[in-house]
Amino acid sequence: MANLIPVAIPLAWHHLRLEIPREWEVVGFSRNADDGRLALADRDGEALQLHWKKIPAAPNLDRRLEELARANLPPGTDPAAAKLRLEGWHDWRVSLSGNRNLPFFAARHLAARGILLAAVFPPHPARREDVVRGVLASWTPNDGPTRAWATFGLAVTLPSALDLEVTVSLPAFQRFEFATPKGDRVIVQRWGMLSALLADMDAAAHFARIKGRGTQVWKLPPPLDPSRSAITELALRRTPMGWWSTPRRMPKEGRAWLCPRPDLERLYAIEAWTHRDLGLPAWVPDILTPA
Repeated sequence: MANLIPVAIPLAWHHLRLEIPREWEVVGFSRNADDGRLALADRDGEALQLHWKKIPAAPNLDRRLEELARANLPPGTDPAAAKLRLEGWHDWRVSLSGNRNLPFFAARHLAARGILLAAVFPPHPARREDVVRGVLASWTPNDGPTRAWATFGLAVTLPSALDLEVTVSLPAFQRFEFATPKGDRVIVQRWGMLSALLADMDAAAHFARIKGRGTQVWKLPPPLDPSRSAITELALRRTPMGWWSTPRRMPKEGRAWLCPRPDLERLYAIEAWTHRDLGLPAWVPDILTPA
C-alpha cells in the first residue's frame, strides 16, 4: 500500500517495518524493546507516534481505541460529535474520526511476541486518511532471526541477537552501535559532506585517524567482485593503552568496510568486532544499504 504514499521511504525499528512519507523524520525514539516509542514529524509538526508495550494477554483493542479517542476530545465536547468509527484495516483496528481536530488511532496485538503496537496520528495540517491507511497497510513483522533497522539515513539488517545499544544522530553524522551479551559488536556509521571530509586523504586514512592510537588499521586487498570495487576493507586490532582500555570481554580483532558515495556526498562505514572462536560473520559485507 506504499502507493497511497506519494514518495515513501522505509522505517524499521523494534517490532515494525513501515513505509512513511519522505518528509517525516524521527524526532524521538526509545531503544527499549518491551516498552518504547518513536515520534515522527515534518516541518509543520508531529505526524505520527508509534508505541509498543509487552502485554502477553490479548487486549480488547476496540475498547482501548475508544478510551484513547474519547480521552482526546476537547473539554465539553459531546462524544457523539467525534463521529468515531471503528474498523479493521490490514489486521489493525483503527479509529478514524471525521473531526480534523482529533487524532487518528490504530492498534494491533503481536501475539507471537506478546506486544501491543499502537499508532497515533495527531491533528496535522497535511494529514490525509489515504496516507494514514497506506502507512498502516505497509506494516510487516520485524521480529524474526534477523531484524531491520532503518532511520536517520541508515538502513541495515542484522541478526536479532545484536541489540541496539548506541544511537547518535547529528546533522552530518549518524551512528548505530549493536552488541551481543558476549561482547560482539557491529557499528554502522554515516558521514556527510564527503568532499570536505576527504579533501586531503582517502577513506581509509580518515577512518584510521578517527579510530585513534587505540586501534591499529590495515588496508586489505581490494575485493575480487567488480560490483564491490568501491568498497575498502580494513583489518582492525585494538591495542592496550593502560587500565582504561576496552574491557576484556570486548573482541580484540575486527573488520571494517568503507563505502564512499560521491554522488550522495556521504561516506558509509561498518565495523564488525567478533571473538576469534566465532569468526567474522559472512553477512557483514552485504548489509550496507545507503538510505
